[in-house]
Amino acid sequence: MLVQDESSIAVATREPLANLFRVDALDAHAAQFSPDSRSLVFYDKELRVEKWDVASGQRTSVRQLTIPECSQTALSPSGAYLGCIDEALGLKLVDVETNTVLVNKKQFYVFTDFFSWYRYYFARSIGELSAFSI
Repeated sequence: MLVQDESSIAVATREPLANLFRVDALDAHAAQFSPDSRSLVFYDKELRVEKWDVASGQRTSVRQLTIPECSQTALSPSGAYLGCIDEALGLKLVDVETNTVLVNKKQFYVFTDFFSWYRYYFARSIGELSAFSI
């Protein structure tokens, strides 16, 4: 089980309730277990991606990504890829291991009506991009 606050992530067992290990993770996005539950993966607002081995409590990798102009991001459950939506609503898919852009689709999302466009730009103007998510 994951327990996360604004400065750390703890991995715990449920029965009996016990803390296995804790990771300092200031301003990290939501952490997640890998699909096989053997790893903990997360990234922070600076696009630093970390992967931790659950059994040993040891960090197995850390990568600092450099992707300009990302207004919204999402990490794959395995921690292998990071998706990025830029200001022009283009999509970039980045390989975390190599920091290589695998896909760069300009105008990935095109608004089909005025209300969708308005909702997105209003949300962006107040710093809330929840009107559109990857």
